[in-house]
Amino acid sequence: LKPASSNCLFPASSFCCALSSQIMLGVVSKILGVATPLLGRVFDFTGAPTRYEHAGFHYNPADTFFDNEFGTWGTDYGLALVMLCGLVALRSLEHARRSQNGRAQPPSPARIALARSSKALIAMYAASVFTGAIAHQCFISVDMLNTPQFRALWSACVGTVATAGGAMGCAAVALFRLQEPPP
Repeated sequence: LKPASSNCLFPASSFCCALSSQIMLGVVSKILGVATPLLGRVFDFTGAPTRYEHAGFHYNPADTFFDNEFGTWGTDYGLALVMLCGLVALRSLEHARRSQNGRAQPPSPARIALARSSKALIAMYAASVFTGAIAHQCFISVDMLNTPQFRALWSACVGTVATAGGAMGCAAVALFRLQEPPP
């Protein structure tokens, strides 16, 4: 594998990389969310209607189980807290570090890109588990699941996971660039 050149269309150190990837993944996830059940019905005429249960945004009591026990939402809140602590710890990656001779050494662009994309990734996952925790704790009946408030909260929960792949890709590129030999 050859490292990407510095004139890459979306360099890892660029904010545009993360933003454009997140937007693109968000759009793709929406398209796939609509197309996936349709493709299953088009290409598998024998079993798709029996395997796929379309929920949409209308939940009925007979087919709906939404776990609202403490173990579920408590774990989500705990994960969000751990991720927030990780965000604080990642701040140090963007700052100068001491070299062996004791002098401050500025971080490389790849190290800064890794820190920023890692923070974006962890922040998106933290937002996902936090909104999921709220949903699991507060929306306890099927009627509550059919409200616009739940729809917005659950879309935020799932949407942040869907768009986190952009930050993950940027972090991977930054890690790869950290392995490049210096010029």
